[in-house]
Amino acid sequence: MSCRQAIVEELAGLGVSVYTCARSGEDVEKSLATWRAAGWKVEGCVCDVSDRQAREGLFNKVAAHFGGKLDILVRMNYLGSYEFLVCS
Repeated sequence: MSCRQAIVEELAGLGVSVYTCARSGEDVEKSLATWRAAGWKVEGCVCDVSDRQAREGLFNKVAAHFGGKLDILVRMNYLGSYEFLVCS
């Protein structure tokens, strides 16, 4: 299990609505199916966050999904370190 998956599962398990992304469409779809089957409120899309236009598209999707309000952003880098940014 990746760090991303573990963080999504922890937050979703606590009842948080989560939006996630990954570079692989297969990874996103497989993970979303598993989480939705568990009854969790998780949405996601394919996004290569190393691409500026893709990041802008991601933020537009997240803003549309949550009505422009984001409470927590979990940012991870390619080395696997992460930080939680409280946005509200």
